[in-house]
Amino acid sequence: MKIKFKTILTLFLLLLTITPGLCKDEEGVKITKIWNQGQNPMEGGPMIDTSSPIIYLSLVNYDEYQQNVKVVAEWDDITWESPYIPLSPNKHIEKIIELKPQFTEIGDNKVDIDLINDDGENIGSKSITVDVRSPMDVKYINCSGSYTEENKKTLEYCTGNWFTITLKSNPYAQSDYEVVTWISAVSTDYDEDSSESEEEDNEDVYYNGVNDKKTIYMSLNSEKEVSFRVPRIESEDEQFKIQVHTQTMGLHSYTTNEQETIKKKVGNYITYDLKETKKSFSFPIILNDFEVLTKINDSYDNLLRDYYNKYKIQDEEILDYLNKDRYGNSELIPRAYLKNEKYPVIIKLNYTNYYDEDLEARIKIKDENENIQYNELCKFEESEYSTKYILLNLLPDKNKIDISTELKTLSGYYINNLEEDADEEYIEVPPITITDVEFPYDKDVQRISNHSGNILVGKTYPLKLTVKNMYNKTISGTLELSDEFIEGAVNYSEEEIKFELSAHETKTYTVNVKFNREINGDISAKVIIPERITEDDHELKLHFNVFNIFQFGDMNYNNTVLPRATVIGNNGGLFVPQPVAGFENELFITLRNKLSVPVDCTMQIETYDLNGKLRAQSDIINTELKPGYSTIDYETFNFKINYEEGFSGYTLLRIKPHDEFKDFEYCYFVGSTSNIYPQMNAKIGRFSNIDVLSRIKSNTVESTTVLAPINIYDFEAHEEGLSLKLSSGLVIIYPVDLNFEYWISIYKDDEKIHDTIPKNIYLHSMEVKPITLKFNEKLKDGNEYKIEINTKIPDFVSVNGVLKPVTLKKSIKIKYENGKNSIVEEKEETSTINNRYEIQNNNEETKDSTNRDNMENQNTNTDVKTTSDVEENQDNSSDDMVSNIFNSITGAIKSIPIIGGLIN
Repeated sequence: MKIKFKTILTLFLLLLTITPGLCKDEEGVKITKIWNQGQNPMEGGPMIDTSSPIIYLSLVNYDEYQQNVKVVAEWDDITWESPYIPLSPNKHIEKIIELKPQFTEIGDNKVDIDLINDDGENIGSKSITVDVRSPMDVKYINCSGSYTEENKKTLEYCTGNWFTITLKSNPYAQSDYEVVTWISAVSTDYDEDSSESEEEDNEDVYYNGVNDKKTIYMSLNSEKEVSFRVPRIESEDEQFKIQVHTQTMGLHSYTTNEQETIKKKVGNYITYDLKETKKSFSFPIILNDFEVLTKINDSYDNLLRDYYNKYKIQDEEILDYLNKDRYGNSELIPRAYLKNEKYPVIIKLNYTNYYDEDLEARIKIKDENENIQYNELCKFEESEYSTKYILLNLLPDKNKIDISTELKTLSGYYINNLEEDADEEYIEVPPITITDVEFPYDKDVQRISNHSGNILVGKTYPLKLTVKNMYNKTISGTLELSDEFIEGAVNYSEEEIKFELSAHETKTYTVNVKFNREINGDISAKVIIPERITEDDHELKLHFNVFNIFQFGDMNYNNTVLPRATVIGNNGGLFVPQPVAGFENELFITLRNKLSVPVDCTMQIETYDLNGKLRAQSDIINTELKPGYSTIDYETFNFKINYEEGFSGYTLLRIKPHDEFKDFEYCYFVGSTSNIYPQMNAKIGRFSNIDVLSRIKSNTVESTTVLAPINIYDFEAHEEGLSLKLSSGLVIIYPVDLNFEYWISIYKDDEKIHDTIPKNIYLHSMEVKPITLKFNEKLKDGNEYKIEINTKIPDFVSVNGVLKPVTLKKSIKIKYENGKNSIVEEKEETSTINNRYEIQNNNEETKDSTNRDNMENQNTNTDVKTTSDVEENQDNSSDDMVSNIFNSITGAIKSIPIIGGLIN
């Protein structure tokens, strides 16, 4: 008993604790229930039948005073209001309100319910979803004249334009109904209501039958068929759906599926299941594959033959290929010729007829400009794959085409439209080509070839180029010749030839060419057409081997004239084979005529300093060179030349042939090899024996160093004349003391007007001796004069063992005015003889400098002397002069048996 009492007491106290929360009173007016007549609680929310669209609301007033409320309901933009309803303050009394919404669509519909008191205040709201069930099922959707594969029963291949739908009164139906129905054809991706779409604005709606409605009477539990004709279905997709619309008692529904509503009993309740089967339709003939062909085979080669015959395009490459017995894998098509001209494109279309009978369909192809390129009625055998080869004539860069497959039935059309891009990269074929080249050759060149020109330098030859227009219209353009040789290496009688060729016309043009130097390289011949489709012009490389008519052998200064580089006693010393200033030097060259006939010519030696200034030249020699192919012997020629002072530079041999070469001159640099670089740029002849393809000049050229024992420099105007400095030109090579005399000669207008008395002077090897010359009293005011400083060094040159003096001369111009003289700065002399030389322009200097720098970088161990270095010291002791003299001295010492052995 004690345990029971304690248990009851505990439960009683717990009940006291939780009762206030559980028994809390409701306030205001509430919607306690919403239902419809005969509602099955297993179905969820309220449902209504189109036969009895009634919803019930239960209202309860929980307040302690009476409330007057009205019910406001909204659905589908419709508002419904009840009158004010008095509700007594009794929570146990329910007020039932009947609501009859008029829906327009089958399915879920939303209803918003508000309670408004007599003060206009909203005292309660609720939203519900009402499931409106259709009393009609779309039992079947079928196409007339259709075929269905065994494993695809839900897909019909249509050959007719009549569609039959079967409507059935389902278990929701409560009575007989009058039903309005219609159909639409839509894409397989379209699930919207087609009746709300305008056909022209929606590409997914192929046919909208909203204006072709039919009304039928459906008795309870019956089913009926109704047929509709869709006159034309045109789409990009081969499949489509039929959207069936029904309207029963003002309620609209649509579906693309076949339906069946099944009534079942679960326990004490009745439930309904809607079974739906997807249904789709297809065109019977389907384009499976599209391809632009690039190779030729027997299946469609006749299309190309007919095209080229019809349009008369003489494309030899494609025509020769079409005449072969067997085709390879060469990709030769498509081929385009001009910008605004159509070109042939062959496409391959793979079709499948899925129907169980043979069918005929029209294939129609349009280009971007809506031009019909193909329009043929084609036969397709039952359930077979078939391939169509079609040649199209398209404009370049307008490659989009529309392919239409049109099936005409007894009652309408099925049209499958596809947009494809025939953008396979076409081969750009120049319509005008160089078909033949007649190269010039010279009978004196022992090389004949049909693939290159073999000619001589300095002679003019005809180059014949034949061009052909393969196209079917007149074309204008330019034939252009160009090269990448050094400027002036080749002359053309015409660099550009304007032409106009009518259809299939062939013309030969002759251009006279003359090469001014040895060449082993190419001339470019281009055909330039403004309307060409290719980015690059048609171009041929024409190879030329151009040979000099002379072969240079060797050049040496005469060893009987030897300047003394060192002094031993009165008459002894070391003498080196070096050209010397202040004395008449003799040099000889060896030369061979490479032609098979004698050549009359003139020859002359010229010497330039590093700035391109002419320092000395020999007399001209007239001679006849013997035929060269009969002998390999070289002929020897002697030249005499005087140098007034020492310098480093270049010895140039000029040879000017007569007769057919009379307008040409050959130039050779001769002498010892040095790593200095010439400033001048001769457009003819050669700079060096090292000359790659006549384009890349090596930094190794032929040079000459003229030896002078004394340097005369640092001229300055003086109040009584001039001051200058003297030093030994051999001090770096070997310490030599010199005893010599000097004097000046004064010239006015190239006429000597005064000689001073010679003075003796002794110059130590390391000494720089300043000298002052006084002569102003011999000058007249306002005149210009040339002052020539003469130095005579005794016993400096050995000629056949006999010591002879040398006399060096240095000239400077002055102007005497107001009792004072001033030095006249002379403009730098360049290229002074009959314009036969040309100094490099700035662009060529830059280009040559770049080539030179590249060579220098490749020869980092070589001490390359720049022009600026040479200019700074050219009248002093240049490094090249020192190097050459030192090499000569070393060679001479080595020739002495005892000393030479020690050095080695």
